[in-house]
Amino acid sequence: LRSEVAFGAAFGEDLSAERPQLPWLLVQGVGAEASGVEYGSAKASAASTSEHIKKELIPAIQKYDYSIGDAYDAFKLPTLQVFVEDEKLETLAVFEEAAKALKGRLPLVYNVGSENDYRLDNFGFSKGTYPQIGAQASFAYDAETFPFAPASAEEGHKGLTAAALVEFGEKYLKGEVDAFRKSEEAPTGWERGSIKKIVHSTLDAEVVNGKEDLLVAVMTE
Repeated sequence: LRSEVAFGAAFGEDLSAERPQLPWLLVQGVGAEASGVEYGSAKASAASTSEHIKKELIPAIQKYDYSIGDAYDAFKLPTLQVFVEDEKLETLAVFEEAAKALKGRLPLVYNVGSENDYRLDNFGFSKGTYPQIGAQASFAYDAETFPFAPASAEEGHKGLTAAALVEFGEKYLKGEVDAFRKSEEAPTGWERGSIKKIVHSTLDAEVVNGKEDLLVAVMTE
């Protein structure tokens, strides 16, 4: 965690008397009002201590700002990105509940309305439709994104529950969610004997997992 977290150490009988289970760690944010979280374990390893620090220093949920990306990427933490219409309590309640369950593994970052609608393109989302949800591996400009597709395109994420959001998060962490790839709409009206256009969304079904041998012609500009 060098250059990412500042460490301070205290020694002496008074400290060991108060904290008999050593080593003992207090994770504390920066600032006079910052709260601390105790962590004591006689068998604490460097890896477990690092994971604990990561879990406590990174907020479970916070609003998007261009400056926060470095902190998440320093800890190699993917994020759950949520696009909402406003910051009303009832709007964020479900996301706050889900964030608690995913804390330290997949922190939630919410983007408000038109403030960050340019980021919707990274996930293939349409502007003006909320909420929209997806995960991203990092804040790098070319990072892969993983959209959370609603059960119904017409209904969207209306009635979304924290449990459904956590389930998506767990699937993403297990590598069970497909990454977003830009694609044209799937062609319709194809007749056998004519040339069939293949787009990204139909590539697996038509080519990779298709039952017939194909000759694929690739066109470039």
